[in-house]
Amino acid sequence: MSDYLQTGPLRNIVKTLKIPVPVILDRAEIDVPIKEDEFWGRKIKIDGTPESASLKASFKKKLDERGVDFVEGEGIVEGLVYIALAPSKIADLKPLYTFINANLKSVKPNGRVIIVAKNWQEGDHPEQKAALRSLIGFTKALAKECGGFGTTVQLVYAEAPLFSSHTGFLEKVLPVVHFFLSKRSSFITGQVIEVKDSGVDENVHYYQSLQGKIAIVTGGARGIGGDTVKCLAREGAKVVIVDVPAMEKDGKQLAEQVGGDFLAKDITTPTAPKEIRDYIIANYGNLDILVNNAGVIRDKMIVNMKPEQWDLVLNVNLEAAIRLTEAFLEIGMNQNGRIIGLSSINGIAGAAGQTNYSASKAGLIGYIQAIAEREWMRGITANAIAPGFIETQMTENLPFFIKEGGRRLSALKQGGLPIDIAETITFLSSPMASGISGQVLRVCGGNFVGA
Repeated sequence: MSDYLQTGPLRNIVKTLKIPVPVILDRAEIDVPIKEDEFWGRKIKIDGTPESASLKASFKKKLDERGVDFVEGEGIVEGLVYIALAPSKIADLKPLYTFINANLKSVKPNGRVIIVAKNWQEGDHPEQKAALRSLIGFTKALAKECGGFGTTVQLVYAEAPLFSSHTGFLEKVLPVVHFFLSKRSSFITGQVIEVKDSGVDENVHYYQSLQGKIAIVTGGARGIGGDTVKCLAREGAKVVIVDVPAMEKDGKQLAEQVGGDFLAKDITTPTAPKEIRDYIIANYGNLDILVNNAGVIRDKMIVNMKPEQWDLVLNVNLEAAIRLTEAFLEIGMNQNGRIIGLSSINGIAGAAGQTNYSASKAGLIGYIQAIAEREWMRGITANAIAPGFIETQMTENLPFFIKEGGRRLSALKQGGLPIDIAETITFLSSPMASGISGQVLRVCGGNFVGA
């Protein structure tokens, strides 16, 4: 699972030949929990439109408490934050250009650029909507310009009421900025994150934010699921790993390692949803976090695809996830629960030879967005993650040129790691993401496919 441009002597040879190589991403260690002073000593520059002055001051105060050093003049920084708020006309975008133009060269590799603005759909008139919507194109283009340096760029859209309440803004928007400033979001770039004024009253804290929570990770014995189990447990959750009986040895070993539990169950069997739910209720009470991670691939061009290959992929990746989720939503899911589904960028853009897989992953997005709207009043959020090319045992066996295409066809010019998906799931599972629901968050390094 190694990238020859990331490790080993070939990297040095390629650099000697003056061939551009991707920056090695700076990631947090998997066993290091999120802390209140996560950013101790990190240098950030913040600016915004004149009407954002008071929000900017509140932002600075809270980030200062987390150890951020704010740079006012010249100097090397690790991140830029710009609060655009709500530009009323196209000319109001000029200060954003000026800020980025003047400061981008001072951002170190592995830096962060975050723009915060009112959701464009809530613009007061057509020109304001146009100005706000233009921030999407700006963000995606800037992410591609910065990718070679390992620097990521995100746009955080917030609903209008959050800008009129400092409390709401700091409870819903600041934690999102916190995550995307951190080393835990290294493989996410060019994304638009919509934050809602949910009204859910949750105590937003960073250290051990999942203490006392009960979580299920399907397909959690190893790979992306295994790293997800480790991350959720690291933040205090009691994790129940659900995987097929063939994975019992790996699953039990991991469960013992993180103080969790293992349940050997094939989620595609008709009785599995009720049996899993009954097990959770009997042993732990209700469920707080459901991660539908289990998935399979059976790639064939559709003219060569056997019916059983179609049926298996749709059953495991989509139907079983729906049935298990509905079982807990009927009974057994706590208020303010979290549901996360593992989709794929191929569920957004499709891929030749993957009509079954792409259909299942697109269907999962549709289901997640439907229940997000339905369950919002209960404080239950539902989100999908769409990974790009991730370095796993599965991708290790791909043909060389397909693997190289997957790695290089992105702003960051490399593949991701299972920890990148796991950290994002952990964020969406926490109170930090209480304002995010119905989203499809691409963890793909700014992959050009379907962008």
